Amino acid sequence: MKPFHIFNAGAIADFISRHPWWMLGLGLGLTGFLAVGMAQLRLEADYEIFFSPGAEETQEFRQFQQHFGREDTLFFAMSAPAGESIVREKSLKAISEFTQQARAIPHVRRVSSIANYPVVEAQNDTIDIAPAYYMEDGEVVSDRPMAAIESRLLAESTVKHKLLSDDGNTVGILATLVLDEESRSATAREAWSATQTLLAEMRSNYPDYRFRVTGSTALDAAFAQANEHDLSVLFPAALTVMVLLAAVLFRSLMFYIAMSLVVCSATVSCLGFAGWAEIPLSSVSITSPVIVVILAIAEVMHLFVASRKQEGDTRQSRNRAAVQKVLVPAALTTVTTMAGLLMLNLSATPPFKHLGNIAAVGVFTAFLYTFLLGAPILRFVRPQGDKATLMDGLMSAIARFVTGPKGQVTGGVVAVAMVGLSAGVLLNKIDDNYVEYFDKSFEFRGDSDFIDRKLSGIHRLEYSLEAENSNIFSKDYLNAVNAFADWAHQQPGVRSVDTIEESIAQVNQAFNNDDTAFRHAPASNDKIQQYSMLYEMSVPQDFDYRNRVSSQRDTSRVTLYLSNLSISEIDALDDKASGWLSSNAYFGDEPRDAFGATGTSILFSHIGLSNIRDMLWGTGLLFFMASVLMGVIFRKPAIAASATAANILPALATLGLWGLLVGRLGMGSAAVVAVTLGIMIDDTIHLGHRYLVGRRQGMDAVDAVREALMQVGPALVMTTLILVVGFLMISLSAFEINASMGMVVASTVAIALIFDLTVLPAALIRFDTKKQPAIEEIPHETSATY
Repeated sequence: MKPFHIFNAGAIADFISRHPWWMLGLGLGLTGFLAVGMAQLRLEADYEIFFSPGAEETQEFRQFQQHFGREDTLFFAMSAPAGESIVREKSLKAISEFTQQARAIPHVRRVSSIANYPVVEAQNDTIDIAPAYYMEDGEVVSDRPMAAIESRLLAESTVKHKLLSDDGNTVGILATLVLDEESRSATAREAWSATQTLLAEMRSNYPDYRFRVTGSTALDAAFAQANEHDLSVLFPAALTVMVLLAAVLFRSLMFYIAMSLVVCSATVSCLGFAGWAEIPLSSVSITSPVIVVILAIAEVMHLFVASRKQEGDTRQSRNRAAVQKVLVPAALTTVTTMAGLLMLNLSATPPFKHLGNIAAVGVFTAFLYTFLLGAPILRFVRPQGDKATLMDGLMSAIARFVTGPKGQVTGGVVAVAMVGLSAGVLLNKIDDNYVEYFDKSFEFRGDSDFIDRKLSGIHRLEYSLEAENSNIFSKDYLNAVNAFADWAHQQPGVRSVDTIEESIAQVNQAFNNDDTAFRHAPASNDKIQQYSMLYEMSVPQDFDYRNRVSSQRDTSRVTLYLSNLSISEIDALDDKASGWLSSNAYFGDEPRDAFGATGTSILFSHIGLSNIRDMLWGTGLLFFMASVLMGVIFRKPAIAASATAANILPALATLGLWGLLVGRLGMGSAAVVAVTLGIMIDDTIHLGHRYLVGRRQGMDAVDAVREALMQVGPALVMTTLILVVGFLMISLSAFEINASMGMVVASTVAIALIFDLTVLPAALIRFDTKKQPAIEEIPHETSATY
């Protein structure tokens, strides 16, 4: 097989070894330049960072906001002691106080609760539109007994499961905020700070009651908390453990200095690039420095092991030989790792694109710094000579086993087991739930779960329904809206529905002696106009139509309040709702797509599902690219096929195991192959490269496998150990996307090492049986050749 040349590795290695100070200066200069960008770094906790600005769903959401205003929410819950009704005099005082205090939160425009909910009733010959109770001189005033207040409020469909739980134990207080568009994150933090102060005050004044909060502004705060915890606690701990573990495994001062310098420079560089490129750090992209550190340690480790095994009269000659030996596989693994990370740009979610781009730049700079900063320091490493380390002894035992008869059997058994596990991929369901991104250590998660059980969840579907005659206050339009609301109430997961028809129906019922048979819009358009005006003039601004109808009064908003559904369940519900609307006689002239919901929940649903599918499609593309790359690099069908299997089967086996144990692929676990493929290819290329060297020196397959394992095996095992420990620590994150990604990556890397040490050697020995004469001048030692 005639080799082909990629670049002259010998010349590059010679230059690096002859000019160590130049290399150090160049590496530190590049680090310094990129470090300046860190001044422009910013953390972004806004949940809307997950939405691509150019996506169709995002544009529809913006159009909806133009019609009805852009809103964020704080949804409070106040609960009486277990088994007690909250509709008691002391409780009603607290609810009124809470409602009033919530208005003082910065940027709050509306506050809705049972303390100001307008009950519409007939009073003799007049219509009374007023709250069920009010406060006067600190006392509760109402013409009803407490039990009657509760039953009257629960009779309202827009109160039950939204402002009052059906067991009467918990009330909801919904605050609507309008945040400054140009400084959304800052104004959200200001509102959240005031919210925490209010909650602390209410808990102090009313210790017998429980106060909780969820909503979009609380979601922003939870993202910020996840960022802060992982950035300030988890990731520094993971980095420290990995660096110390590497130092303990090798027990070399020169290795520790080189590793620390390369790791710090690569980390600073990737973060500096993010600053220069104005890429925000989010709860997802914040993991990029950890990925860079792990891969930087791996690169330095390979160079250190090669440096320690070199013999020569001078430091320069040993350094040259070590760099020359590592440069080719390191360059190839860097390219493949970057390709995998850049594949995250296929994601529909910006934070994953940011993760891939930041980490790809970090991996590239880690490769550069390994030779610019690491090589000049590792020239001082003392050669190992004939002294065998504990790891050398372990690899010798592994090499003897895998090249023997039992190794062939073991390789076959492991291969069959991995193929069997891969079948579990089919058990994975594509799904996610953004409330469950946060584990139960987050107050947001506990509060959201409780409010979901008692009232309704954070999820909402918003529908913008246009009147065919540009007049929403007409009989046909309101009847159609009411029919949709009745249908929605019957759907699993729908807790409450808000429509303008409900308020007009209340007035119509009151004008008919509170007869529930008249709980619908009147038949006369004139009456509809009169009742709507009466309602708007009588209710507080918290309940007027300003955020329910468009300025032209040709479109109204229908809101479905949902329980804590997954993104696939939300998507399925929206699909059913769109189907109902498109088949309705009034709305049926419009195409089905015109009735899709919008809002935060459906955006997370559509973008989440799209992101997962894109990542899985990208995984298939990565597998194809890996197959082609292995063919181009190794050019021998047997070796290329074995190397390809080593890169694909471990990932499939891990996803299959995930299907058996978890059964749900979310955004974090779906992106795992893009993160791990480069790591797996790193091991395969280093092992395959040394195997080819042995074959070109005239060794048979058995001896070449044994030599490859002895030469690069120690670095592979220790690199994998550090990788597994590092990603397992990431799996301790309280943020589910990072935790699942850490767990799946750690499992994949461990399984890949088992494959490389058992199946790959067995496959090479079994299928690469053709004898090859020795080549006097080994091309790969002087150039990047395969």
